[in-house]
This record gives sequence, C-alpha cells and structure tokens, in this order.
Amino acid sequence: AWRPLIGLVDEIWASSRFTYNSIDKAIKHTQHTKLAYMPLAINPIQPLSSNEKKIARKLFGLSSQSFLVICSFDGRSSFFRKNPWGAINAFQQAFKTEQNASTELVIKTMNANVDPVEWNRLEKVAQNDHRIKLINKKLSRYYSLFCQLYCEV
Repeated sequence: AWRPLIGLVDEIWASSRFTYNSIDKAIKHTQHTKLAYMPLAINPIQPLSSNEKKIARKLFGLSSQSFLVICSFDGRSSFFRKNPWGAINAFQQAFKTEQNASTELVIKTMNANVDPVEWNRLEKVAQNDHRIKLINKKLSRYYSLFCQLYCEV
C-alpha cells in the first residue's frame, strides 16, 4: 500500500532488519530514495537476577512465591479503553480465591489521578480481593528504586 509513496521521500529509515528487507525489495525500482537500517535507540537490559526479583517484589509488597499476572495501562488513555475491569474479571474467573491464593494480579498504572472516580472504584475492588495489587506510579525501565535500594545497603 505504501509503494506509490516511496518516490516522494529522499530516505527511508527501517527500524528492523525485517522492515529493511521488505522495503529493499520495493525500493529497487526507484533511483533517488535511499534506505538505511536505523535500529531503535535503546540500551538492552539484562533480565533481573533472582535476588533482584525478590527485592523488587518486596518493594511493591508482592509475595516472593506468588505467580504474578499483570495488567498495565496509563490513566490518560482511559480506564474504559484499557479495561482493568476485564482483567480483574478474567483473573477472578481463572483463579478462584480459595484455590489459588498463591496467584496475584498486579495492576500497574500511572496517572490514575486523571480519573479519581474510576481509581477509587479500582481501589475498592482491590480491597475486597487481597490478591489484587495496585501500583500507580511512573517507573523507569530498570527502575530507579533499585538505585535507592543499593545506595542504602
């Protein structure tokens, strides 16, 4: 669908080898459009060690032994559009309280204060099911709390 537009640009940046190879086939028919592989500018991170996982869980009040299910969204995107209620319903149907006390649902959000009525509703649901944990804050990818924790040690 984009092929007719290729001749309108001077250069195309492909963020993956797959995209580059796909465009490269189509671009061969144009003379003035350049193609460059331009990977995303991110630093790869290593998975957390088992000790770091335990520390992170402790910081957020999560059991070190539980199986965690996560639902995450930004409150600015609308509670209804992101539907944490659907995640809660699916979780509660899949993991009955009596049978699966070692399974927790983590609802990670930020900007929940954009809709205080829905956030309060979510807090009440979490109060009625101890397996539902709410985290409403911005976190960096490797997350700055580790820095604070390691500085205190």
